[in-house]
Amino acid sequence: MKRPFFLPFLVIAVAVCFFFGTVLLIYVPPMEDVSIDLSLVPLEDAFFTDPEDFDNKGWTVYIQEEDTRQELIGDGFGGYPGLELGQTFYFSRVMEEDLDSPTLQIGAGENTYSVWLDDVLLYTDCPELDRRIGYQTLPMNGWYRSEAILISLPPDYPGKTLTIAQSFPEYAETQTIRAIPTPVRLYCGYAYESTLISESFQCAFYSLFLFILGVLLSAGAIIMRDTSFVCLALASFLHMVRALIGTSFYPHYFDTTRNTPLANLLQFSTILLLLFLIMRMQTHRIIPAILTGTYTAAVLIDSIRLLIYPVFDAEHPYWNILSFSHWIVLIDIIVILFIGGIFLRRQNLFFMMLIPLICTLVPLHLVSDLTILGTDTLVMQLNAFLMSGHVDFLSNRLLVSVYLASLITATYEAVCTLIRRRAEAAAMEEHRDMLLGSYENMRHQNEEVMRLRHDMNAHYETLRGMVSDGPAAAYLDDLIGKNKKVRSVVQTGNKMLDIILNSKLGTAEDLGIRCEIVRANAPEHLPMSDTDLCSLVMNILNNAITAASSSGFAEPYIRLDIHVKNGFFALTCENSAAAQSPSKLPEKETVPKHGLGMKIVGNIVTGQKGLIETAAEENLYTVRIAIPLSTSDITL
Repeated sequence: MKRPFFLPFLVIAVAVCFFFGTVLLIYVPPMEDVSIDLSLVPLEDAFFTDPEDFDNKGWTVYIQEEDTRQELIGDGFGGYPGLELGQTFYFSRVMEEDLDSPTLQIGAGENTYSVWLDDVLLYTDCPELDRRIGYQTLPMNGWYRSEAILISLPPDYPGKTLTIAQSFPEYAETQTIRAIPTPVRLYCGYAYESTLISESFQCAFYSLFLFILGVLLSAGAIIMRDTSFVCLALASFLHMVRALIGTSFYPHYFDTTRNTPLANLLQFSTILLLLFLIMRMQTHRIIPAILTGTYTAAVLIDSIRLLIYPVFDAEHPYWNILSFSHWIVLIDIIVILFIGGIFLRRQNLFFMMLIPLICTLVPLHLVSDLTILGTDTLVMQLNAFLMSGHVDFLSNRLLVSVYLASLITATYEAVCTLIRRRAEAAAMEEHRDMLLGSYENMRHQNEEVMRLRHDMNAHYETLRGMVSDGPAAAYLDDLIGKNKKVRSVVQTGNKMLDIILNSKLGTAEDLGIRCEIVRANAPEHLPMSDTDLCSLVMNILNNAITAASSSGFAEPYIRLDIHVKNGFFALTCENSAAAQSPSKLPEKETVPKHGLGMKIVGNIVTGQKGLIETAAEENLYTVRIAIPLSTSDITL
C-alpha cells in the first residue's frame, strides 16, 4: 500500500522543487550591463595592448602646478612618462555619455584620488588639502585598498568635464618612471545595483551548497565511521568562507586594510584535500605525507607572518613563503595519482574511479577556460606563469578537478557502502530468523521428547502395578530406572544453551565429527536476550560444523570449552579446518572474517561490550568470546 503512494509523492516533490528553484534562478543573472569602460587601458589588457590600436577615449593626461599645466604624451601602452616621483598627475575628459542614475567606478589600490566635475569637487581621499585643481599633492596609501571607489554623478553631468587627480609613488619599482591612469567605468546605477543583487544571490546559492555539502559530509563521517570524510567536510566549509570573503561587497562590512591568516583559506583547504587522499591510500603514504607536511609547515609559517605584519605596507618588503609551495602541491598530487595508478591493479575502488574521473575533469576545465578567457589570453597567462617560475596557474586548476573528483568518488563509494550494508543487514536479519526458526523446532522437539519420556515412564509404572510375575516385574523396574536416569548429553545450567548444544552436537556426531566438551558451566540467566544467545551460539556451531565436515580430516572434531571466569561468560570453540598455505594464513584477527555468521557474532559480542578473538592456524580455526556478567549471575 505504501509504494503506490510514495512514487506520486516523490514526483510531486521533485516538480515543486524544480518550479520554485527555477523561480529563484530568475534573479541570478543580472540585468543588462549598461556600462561604458572609460579606462585608457583595461586592467585585463594592460600587458597585451598594441600601440597602433591605442585609443585614449578622449582623455587628456597632464601635470599642473597652480595654473601652469603641462600635457603628458602617452607611450602607446597606457603609460605616460615625464613626471617626477611623488608628483600628482591629472587626467580629464568631457562626459558625452548619457546614462540613467550614473555611477562612476574608479580603481583604488595604493593610490589616493580627488574627482571634479568641471570645478566642483565630488570626492577626495584627502579633504585636508586644497580643493582646487592644480593645488593638490596627493600622498600614497600605506596599505592596499581592494574595493573600488563609487561616485554618483548628478543627472546634468553630460557635457561637463570630468577631472581625476591621482597620486604617484615616491619610489620607482623600475627604471622607467611613468604614470598609468587608474581604470574608470561609468555604470547605469540600476544595472550596478542589479549586479550587486545578482552577486549576492550567486554567493548565497554557492555558499549554501557548500554548507549543505559540508553538513552531509560530516554526517557521512559519522554514519560511515570514516574520519577521511571530516577532511572533505572541513574543506567545503573553508571554501564557503572563502566565497563569502571574495565578494565585492565584503570590504563594506569588514576591514580589508589588515591582512589575516584568512588569506590562506585556499591553502588550508588544499591541505585537507591532500590529507583526505593520503588517508584513502592505505599504504605507500610516506612520500605524500612528507610533501604534505612540508606544505603544511609553509602555510603555517606564512599565517604567522600575516599575524606579525597584518597591515599592507607598501614600504615594507613583502616576502611570501608560499611562492615555492605551489611546486610542492603539484608534485604531491602527481605522486598521489601515480601511486593511485598502482592501486588500480589492486582493485582499489576509490582510486579505480578517481583517476579516470580526474582525467575527464581536467580537459573539461581546460575547455571552460578556453570558452571564458579565449585561447590567446589563456596561452599568454600560461606563458607568464611559467616564465615567472610559479605553477599556481596549473596547480590551482588541477586542485579544482581533484577536489570535484574526490567528492564524486567519495559520494559514490559511500552510497555503494550503504547499499551493501543494507543488503548485508537484510541478509543477517533473514539468517537470524532462520536460526530462530531452527531453535524453535529444536525446542519443540526437546519438549516432545520430554513429554514422551514422561508418558512412557507413566506407562511403565502402570504396567508395573499390573504385573506380579517376578521376572516381568524385575524387567519393568529396570526400564523405569533407566528411563529416569536418561539425561541430556550436555548440561550447562542454562536451559536454552543446553537445547542448542545437544541438538547441534548431535548433528555433528551424525556427520562423523567427534565432539569434545572440556567444560560446560553457564549461568542460568545470561545478560542478553534469548534471540541474541540463540544467534550467538548457533552461528558459532554452524560455522564449526561446516568447516569440520569439509576439512578432509579422517577424524574431524569440535572442541568446546564453556565456563565462567573473573566475571565473564567465556566460550571457546575449536574445530578442524582445511589446510591453508602459509602465505594466506592470518596470524590473529581482532575482527571476524568467517562469513556472515561471524559478522552476526561480532555484532552481538560488541553490543554486549564483550571481547572476541579469532585465530586461524594450519588445520585449526578457533573462536574465543568473553561477555561480562553481573555479579549475581556468576556461578563458579
